[in-house]
Amino acid sequence: MLRNRTVHPVVVAIGAVALWAVGTLVAWFRLTPESRGTLWAEDGRFFLQDLFTHGTVGSLLVPYQGYLHVVPRAVIALAEHVASPGRFAEVDTALCCAVAAAAGAGVFVLSGAVVRSWVARVLLGLVPVLLPLAPIEISGNAANIHSYLLFLAPWVFGVVVRSWWHSGVLAVVAVLIGLSEIQSIAFLPVLLVGIRSRRKWPVVAGAVIGTGAQVLTTLSNARTASEHVPVSVADMVVGYLIEVVGGAATWNIADVGTEAAIHGFVVLVVPALLVLALLVLGVVLGGWWQRGAIVVLLYGSLLVWAGSVYLNANTVYEYAEYTTAQLRTVWTIRYGAPSSMFLLAAVLVAADVLAARAVAARRRVLRVGLLAVAGVVAAGVAVAFALNAPVDGQKREAGPLWSDQVTAWTAECDVRPAQPARLLEAPTGWVAAVPCTWLEH
Repeated sequence: MLRNRTVHPVVVAIGAVALWAVGTLVAWFRLTPESRGTLWAEDGRFFLQDLFTHGTVGSLLVPYQGYLHVVPRAVIALAEHVASPGRFAEVDTALCCAVAAAAGAGVFVLSGAVVRSWVARVLLGLVPVLLPLAPIEISGNAANIHSYLLFLAPWVFGVVVRSWWHSGVLAVVAVLIGLSEIQSIAFLPVLLVGIRSRRKWPVVAGAVIGTGAQVLTTLSNARTASEHVPVSVADMVVGYLIEVVGGAATWNIADVGTEAAIHGFVVLVVPALLVLALLVLGVVLGGWWQRGAIVVLLYGSLLVWAGSVYLNANTVYEYAEYTTAQLRTVWTIRYGAPSSMFLLAAVLVAADVLAARAVAARRRVLRVGLLAVAGVVAAGVAVAFALNAPVDGQKREAGPLWSDQVTAWTAECDVRPAQPARLLEAPTGWVAAVPCTWLEH
């Protein structure tokens, strides 16, 4: 899938660091102060509690819902070690924003193998932090870091390694991806790219070790199975159009559903067909590396969505059965986020193919036409990012603020130090039980 092009490593490194720094700030400021100061779901009840129960190292490999979550648990451990209890939620958020930006920076570096335009590469690197619907649920919390690692997976697995140092770094990244996201198994076939080179073997080993550990964990610690009937193919398709295609353009999925309720599904089908036409054009006009990238990214977008809603069956995902009233109030589903990232990446790679072909085109009409399409696509993505930078309806923006509770529980712990402090999280009903001794730090 990926081969390296000749660009001075120092230039790429400077660009990656700058993109990481900017991306971290962008992810942070897209979240409201209330969201940044509120702990989310598994971050407290499981990851933080397990840290106190099993210790820093011991907690890293504790299964949750049948899976390993090494990177998310490591982030929680780091936040607990460097932050005061009252600032824990904000430090957790900051570290998670940094990880998301790092995934984007990694894609920026690795995409140079197939993408010629630096504009396209920068936009690819910003996809994790500027995805329209990211702040709704997945951004800034450890529970959803795996979505960003999944987006990075095909770029890491499909690289043609240029040096042993490069091989070592990517091998570590590959094993961490595998140990944190079981869905990365879907991209194991991409490891075959460049496998004849011995320098690729450590990357292959890292990916196989990480995903293999996930399989063993799942087999020995079965996740809670859904009691609902699996959704139909029609549900998957309609849901993909609403949540994934729509989520690539706007954070407000209810608006997407409302438009479908008013004008019919044509408002979803037409944009999807235009995107598909662009991707087909990119495959036809691109070289083997670009074709492989587009196909793998589209495959990832479709498979991740279909697999997520199938394995987590719920009546909420029965999109094909929605009434007009239900369409107007459709939820934003977190499973759409990684699929939207893959779809946006595929679109940007295809646009880059058109721009490169335009430069080589002999006919002026063809050159202008290809450049116009590529420019419109890149500008459209950039505009969507800009218009959706501020996001309402974030699932943590109503609190409860972690710092306020720490202050209240510190006084309570003075009276009953032997009992754990029970701090509320978002969403409603989630509670983190932490030792009173920790609040004294």
